Amino acid sequence: MTDLSIIIVTRNNDKEIIQCLRSIYESKTEYCIKIFVIDNNSSDRTKQVIAEAFTDVQLITNPDNPGFGRASNQGLKLSHAKYVLFLNPDTLLYKDSLDKMIIFLESHQQIALLGPKILNEDGAIQQECLRDYPSITNELISLLRLDRFLGIKPPILYNYEQSQIAKVLSGACLLGRQKIIKELGGFDKNFFLYGEDIDLCRMIQKEGYNLYYQAETQVTHLAHRSINKEPDFSPQTISCWSLYMYFKKHHGYGYATLYRFVVAATSCISIGIYAISFQFIRHKKKKSALFHDLHKLRWATTLKIKGLPC
Repeated sequence: MTDLSIIIVTRNNDKEIIQCLRSIYESKTEYCIKIFVIDNNSSDRTKQVIAEAFTDVQLITNPDNPGFGRASNQGLKLSHAKYVLFLNPDTLLYKDSLDKMIIFLESHQQIALLGPKILNEDGAIQQECLRDYPSITNELISLLRLDRFLGIKPPILYNYEQSQIAKVLSGACLLGRQKIIKELGGFDKNFFLYGEDIDLCRMIQKEGYNLYYQAETQVTHLAHRSINKEPDFSPQTISCWSLYMYFKKHHGYGYATLYRFVVAATSCISIGIYAISFQFIRHKKKKSALFHDLHKLRWATTLKIKGLPC
């Protein structure tokens, strides 16, 4: 019997997926694992690389891009293991990562989901690996870019060096009990990208189970490698859409509409700042920021994102 199913969703990750899969095999886990890779219509050599170099990986290919949640659920449906690990293709496991996480779940039955400490390539901690539920208030800092313009950053609420019960973990590396996740229907298919991990964490806690952040287990995440290869996509806009869906589901239509208004207002403020200081638009980073603000404003006023099934 398989102890662990590892589910990886790819889209144009031919270089990253090689590193990711190698790190899994080099972890030398004592448990029996089965790897499922669901490819969302990659245009690079992702599918060929997997088929040629990793013949024991079960590859599922989609004719289009249904999003992260739907694709992950495809792998979940095929899995019959006790545990399931949702893993981004741009992550790197360490030698004992898998064993540490599984051993902990084996001895703590009330824990349904577990997440490790997730590091950037430079070793800095990604705070998404341990965080609170999102709210309009704590989203204002990033929407107004107060961290960039005024150096105002969100307060650090957690000690990332200490293992602890968690509210929200990162979907980049998320280990859970398959039976519980399947009973909930997996990820909510209405989330295309981003937010589905927050939603799953909340749904599992509503069922009375706990989440756990394991600081002694580390995983490296080469963040945004996939989405940055989509020139027409604005990750910030997709994130806003996902948060809107989350707020609508868990806080109601009124709260979600207020968030949509806040996104529109803050986007207008940012665009106005760039218009006043037009000479800065020639800077590449400023151009990129303006691009994302325009896309966010379009989404907030129309609830549509070009190329996505909003």
